[in-house]
Amino acid sequence: KGHDPVAMRITTVTSLPSPSPLLLLVVQLLLWLIIPGREAVGAASTCPAPCSCSNQASRVICTRRNLEEVPDSISNNTRYLNLQENSIQ
Repeated sequence: KGHDPVAMRITTVTSLPSPSPLLLLVVQLLLWLIIPGREAVGAASTCPAPCSCSNQASRVICTRRNLEEVPDSISNNTRYLNLQENSIQ
């Protein structure tokens, strides 16, 4: 008799061993370090050089810094951004 291919596929998929939690953690950390542009924990806490920040860069204060443009390194974690008294046009 022939085997049902769907049943064989399900059996094959469900019989795969599950990866260990440590392996998953290592893979996640490697991806976090390798993939640039990802706004994760490390990137979220950076502060643009001319500004001052608090609350893990969720508050970025760039007042009176003679800026001509918005700093490009502002984190996606930023919830409050103050650019008053600059030369931004």
